[in-house]
Amino acid sequence: MYLTYQFSTIFFSSYSFINPKLPNLNHKSHKFKTFFSYKSPNSLHHANLNDPDAKISSLSKTLKSKIEAENIFHNISDPETAILALKNLPDNIQPENRLFLYNTVFKLFGENKVFEKAEKLFDEMLQRGIKPNTLTFSNLIRSAALCSLPHKAVEFFEKMPSFGCEPDYNVISSMIYAYAYAGNVDMALKLYDSAKNEKLPIWTTAFSVLIKMYRVLRNYDGCLSVYDDMKVLGIKPNEIVYNTLLAAMGKAKRARDAKGIYQDMRKDGFEPNWITYSALLEAYARGRYINDALIVYKEMKEKRMTLNKFLYSMLLDMCADVGYIDDAVEIFEEMKHSGTCQPDSFIYSSLINMYACNGNILQAEAMLNEMISCGVEPNIFVLTSFVHCYGKAKQTDDVVKIFNQFWDMGITPDDRLCGCLLYVMTQIPKDELGKITNCIEKANPKLGYIVKCLTEEKEDDGYFMKEVSELLSAAAEYVKKSLCNSLIDICYNLGMEDRARDLLGLGLWLEIYNNIQSRSETQWCLNLKPFSVGAAITALHVWLDDLSKAFESGEELPQVLGICWRYNPSDKDLAIVFESYLKELNSPFYKDADRTGWFYTTSREAKSWLHSRGLNETVADLNPTVLDVPINLSSFHNPIPQPLVTLQHVQLEYPDAKSSPIENQVYEILKGFGDNITEHDAGFILNNMSNLDNAMLVFKYFVQKVQPVKQVILYNVMLKLFRESREFEKAEKLFYEMLQSKVKPDIITFSTMISCAGWCAKHHKAVEWFEMMPSFKCEPDDKLLSFMISSSASIGNVAMASRLYRRAIEKKWKIDKVAFSALIKMYGKSGDYARCLRVYSDMKVFGVKPNIATYNNLFLLMGTGKRAHKAKAIYEEMINNGISPNQSTYETVLQTYCRAMYKVDAMIVYKEMKEKGMDIGRVLYNMLLHMCLDVGYADEAVEIFTDMMKSGTCRPDSVAYTSLIIMYSRTGKVSEAEAILNEMMNCGFEPNVLVLTSLADCYGKAKQTDDVVRIFGQLLDFGLRPDDRFIGCLVHVMLQIPKQEHGKIIGCIEKAKPKLGFVVRYLMEERDGDGIFLKEASELFHSIDDYALKKSLCNSLIALCVNLEVLDRARDLFNLGLTLEFYTNVQRRSPTTWSLRLKRLSIGTSLIALQVWIDDLSKALESGEELPPVLEISTGKNMSKLSVVESYLKEYNASFQAFQKNNNETGFFATNELAKSWLQSRVLDVPAIVIESRPNDPDLV
Repeated sequence: MYLTYQFSTIFFSSYSFINPKLPNLNHKSHKFKTFFSYKSPNSLHHANLNDPDAKISSLSKTLKSKIEAENIFHNISDPETAILALKNLPDNIQPENRLFLYNTVFKLFGENKVFEKAEKLFDEMLQRGIKPNTLTFSNLIRSAALCSLPHKAVEFFEKMPSFGCEPDYNVISSMIYAYAYAGNVDMALKLYDSAKNEKLPIWTTAFSVLIKMYRVLRNYDGCLSVYDDMKVLGIKPNEIVYNTLLAAMGKAKRARDAKGIYQDMRKDGFEPNWITYSALLEAYARGRYINDALIVYKEMKEKRMTLNKFLYSMLLDMCADVGYIDDAVEIFEEMKHSGTCQPDSFIYSSLINMYACNGNILQAEAMLNEMISCGVEPNIFVLTSFVHCYGKAKQTDDVVKIFNQFWDMGITPDDRLCGCLLYVMTQIPKDELGKITNCIEKANPKLGYIVKCLTEEKEDDGYFMKEVSELLSAAAEYVKKSLCNSLIDICYNLGMEDRARDLLGLGLWLEIYNNIQSRSETQWCLNLKPFSVGAAITALHVWLDDLSKAFESGEELPQVLGICWRYNPSDKDLAIVFESYLKELNSPFYKDADRTGWFYTTSREAKSWLHSRGLNETVADLNPTVLDVPINLSSFHNPIPQPLVTLQHVQLEYPDAKSSPIENQVYEILKGFGDNITEHDAGFILNNMSNLDNAMLVFKYFVQKVQPVKQVILYNVMLKLFRESREFEKAEKLFYEMLQSKVKPDIITFSTMISCAGWCAKHHKAVEWFEMMPSFKCEPDDKLLSFMISSSASIGNVAMASRLYRRAIEKKWKIDKVAFSALIKMYGKSGDYARCLRVYSDMKVFGVKPNIATYNNLFLLMGTGKRAHKAKAIYEEMINNGISPNQSTYETVLQTYCRAMYKVDAMIVYKEMKEKGMDIGRVLYNMLLHMCLDVGYADEAVEIFTDMMKSGTCRPDSVAYTSLIIMYSRTGKVSEAEAILNEMMNCGFEPNVLVLTSLADCYGKAKQTDDVVRIFGQLLDFGLRPDDRFIGCLVHVMLQIPKQEHGKIIGCIEKAKPKLGFVVRYLMEERDGDGIFLKEASELFHSIDDYALKKSLCNSLIALCVNLEVLDRARDLFNLGLTLEFYTNVQRRSPTTWSLRLKRLSIGTSLIALQVWIDDLSKALESGEELPPVLEISTGKNMSKLSVVESYLKEYNASFQAFQKNNNETGFFATNELAKSWLQSRVLDVPAIVIESRPNDPDLV
């Protein structure tokens, strides 16, 4: 008999939304389930073959051999079809052949990752008397491993001996995978070692999961050991293994190992993907392989790979740590423009700390302003960075200002900040210590007391050292040393030698300082690396005293005496101070040329010096200003670079043989001018030159020919040429050469340099030169002042820009539009929208007419500041001033109106834009749809959505579809929501969890339980993970539907969140065991991060308890909510009033809280306690809650009367006497309560 097999396709996809009301929609899915049909000459016209079950039954009964069955089963790709075929196998197939077919189906289950059905089929196989073999278990274990069910794999593995099955290499590999995945390290390694010893083949996936297991255990050597085993066993790693290894090396900060693995990967012919690059970037960044990390970063950019916030954070942290400021700024800007992620608190903090550590105060302040303007709250780390930076710059007032600013924001100071404030006290003059002391007293009263004892030079009564000891013992380990160092420095600066020594001794006793002295037969060394300067000098004197005592006692000193001082590039100024101090002591210690930071002397030189020095010398006898760090060239922010060739030594008249032909030609031309040329003639010649190199040659020649007092004219002309060519670095170098040559700059010099810096977008440099002007007795004019206001505002220097602005206002100087616009931007970025409006008012007062750019800035800032009413007024003024709005104007005004829900004004602007044919981008369309969703403008939303589809410039995206579906779901328009969902999917957008949550809630309100279940199934089919909001929605659905349908929803809940499923089933089945229930419920709430969702879920569970009439459980949940602080200030009691506050509780929770309160009243009365004169129940403004509570009180015959306050707050009250009478006569049985969820009870949604 000839068999012909034909495959057909059922056009159905488990991943598509099927509308039960419109079953024919959306049948053009790209995913199909395959199905086979059998044709034979005798069955072509069989009537039952249109039915799949009949078709399979008919086909199965015609099978004559194992081979025929095998061919058919190998061609089945759908598990359901395979199960159906197994059930319809003819009786003439032998058991061993049946087992073979079962194994084929088990393999199919593994490929389709359907384990539950495989497990069920295994039980059915045993019931039919078919004994499994090793292949059966191999397929089942592999299926469990692929479905991420390692405990099931272990379960089947342990069953094998009972069926007489021995594991083969496939089972061993699967079990290595399963045990490692489950974290059972001992069993995984036991099987792994056994497989290696017996030289069994091991899957590559097993190696991969072993590496993952070691990574989780942080045993990174183990990861490399597995990798080495693969090489020894001749197993070539695949891409997953390489990426897993690189990820492990990244966590371990082993950049060198990661680099070697990456090279092996490339040699094996693998191209790096995003996972490879991200793991490699993490390894290089953590290991501070800066150049390699930047190369990887550039490769990712070239390949247009998207970096996430984590990778950007690591890159910026690395650059900040190693001082790659320019690279950090470049990466930061690229991150902002990436469109995928925006800087967060950690990133801003890293950049601010980078600028602060390098003394770039202006840049740090600008970054802080940008951080705040972007809505990112500064943290304690930012505050500490600024305190340290301002303190190092001796800007005490700024330290106090920034501290108070953060204090007002509610940021709690930590130990690191307190240590930083102490450090500031070591840097500033003595007369300013009180300012910082006040801050310390706020931050840490105990430390404030200690500092006051030092600054007020109080005598030690024993209590001081006790307080210091307690402070240092309680402080975090990472700040103990800095706290102790700073306290010793303060003592040193104040000349309190005894206190400094006492604190040093305490630091040694508390083991804050360790191993500061080392002594052998040949050398005696003092290790000062852990110390600050004051603490180091104190320790030095203690050590010198020890040397003196040893010398006086006749003890032989070692041949070499050494001092090791910490030396880092950032500590070079402190190192200079320490070296100077040793010279001041006339000590014989000399710097070691070979070892940085070491000073040494011989015993002979030391004896001579110790003999000559006074034994009574103390720290108080020394120069108290030794801790002051010298500042290079007074007020300059950057040291003046030494010119490569000083002008006095330039012999331009006689070029040497190395000069170029062009230079020689220029010199020959210049000789023709002779020696009588004036500065004005030379300036004229320079001003008309276009080649900067030639101009520089001419300048150097002429500058020697004019009088020194006139040389400034030539310098100004040359600086002007650099400015016009945007050559800021060359202008800066020439300016420093000018100062080096003792040529005094004038107002033109500074004006040229400041404008050059501004033109080159180096506004911080403009500020530097502006601050130099007073030292050269130069006063700015109107134009320069306006320019400086703009520059200061551009870099976010609020203090300077405001100071200059006030000065201009007072002196009635003319300020241009650019300066006003920059001020508005600056105040807007710092969130000071009131001052933005003040500057705008000043423009009108001074008669400066705002331009369209100024107006647009104002609209943008008013939108950010949520001041739509101000934006509306300014918009009307702009129209009245005859300025027509442009595209940017309309966009910013529309965004402002949408954010503030100014629905009427927003729709007017939207229609104007449409009438003028302006392009409305996707962002604006989505903002309009979101506004309509929030205010309930359903018709307008549909109109906007239709316009968006017809626009031709942008089509609706996932956000737009989601907004419309949510709107229809909220209003109960089920069919419309389904239609939009079908359209969304047909356009290629997969629904997200938010969409499916809205639909589930909508079906729940409509009591369409089966549709809720179907939506949940689709969510899983889409590969989406139900979030806490969706799971809470399922519980809320249970409040809407009949009790007999609860089981359907519970099944969904158990799949989505097993712990919640346990809690709900516990309630449904009314099980005993309070301890277990409360433990599970508590763990459930702790597993949810969002506070609002926790409270909502607790409310829903309480309402469910009430509906199920398990009131004890409702009370348990309410008490748990009180413990976990979901519900706070529910009861308030004073001598006059005992009130119950139900304002923030849902209706169901309110009734349980009411019962608890009434019971508390009864217990108080029974114990003889006197009740307050008034008992009050406050229900807030929720009229539904008022109605439910009122009905309950009436049913309870409670003697409470309703009230309404002036603010529309409602509730009930009773006097002491009425309450007592009612409580004594009331029936203790609580009436039954049934709660139905109400639309206006938002705590349940």
